[in-house]
Amino acid sequence: MTVPNPSSKSFQLPKALFYLVLLLAVSCALHPASTESGQNTPTQSFSLELSQNLGSGTLVPAPGDPEWQLYRNPRLGFEISFPRTMTVSSQEPYGQGVQFFGSGEAAENLGAWFGIYQPVRDSWIRAPSTLEQWYERYKKASLESGVDKILSEEKIAAGGFSGLKVTSREDLTGQQQKFVIRTFIPVPYDRKDPSPKIYAVHVMVFGGPWSEAQKPNYLAVYDKMLSSLKFFNPTQ
Repeated sequence: MTVPNPSSKSFQLPKALFYLVLLLAVSCALHPASTESGQNTPTQSFSLELSQNLGSGTLVPAPGDPEWQLYRNPRLGFEISFPRTMTVSSQEPYGQGVQFFGSGEAAENLGAWFGIYQPVRDSWIRAPSTLEQWYERYKKASLESGVDKILSEEKIAAGGFSGLKVTSREDLTGQQQKFVIRTFIPVPYDRKDPSPKIYAVHVMVFGGPWSEAQKPNYLAVYDKMLSSLKFFNPTQ
């Protein structure tokens, strides 16, 4: 028996048949085989879930509101309430702040950070300097960066201390505009010392995607978080 020679004309496939076989091969590669139940094998999906990182803090239900939680950090010397839809992430031991990541419809894409603005004593406010003088230097540097468009500035009280609330629109190149509130609260470093004090500027940075329609919701969450803020002598 003579074995056909693949290079001979008698063994060559017709062009139409050749392209049909090629088409079937490509189709099989693009569409996985079905399972016995007749369903295609499901594609695996991956999602990133943020876990709580309390650092030196503790978490308990907020008094009078089951939808909120109370975070207390004795090392950093503060406590604050926040929606249950947020996740806590402490930056300790290297950082001096705590981040709250938003999730869910109630606080979609909202986030907050609270802590000492610069944990270096030489950069804090030394009496008789004032918060307003400190803020003017901060504001100048911020405006020179061209990132923030300041919308309003107002004096506030939070945690038993006077502070400053600055609302702005943050516009980073290539990113979605954000509605941001920065709250600056100078807190005496050592409250037992009656001499001219050193004040650490605590900052709460709060915000979400820029949206006029969502601003009332954002402000409601912000106001409630700020009203719950309390300071006490840190243990560090």
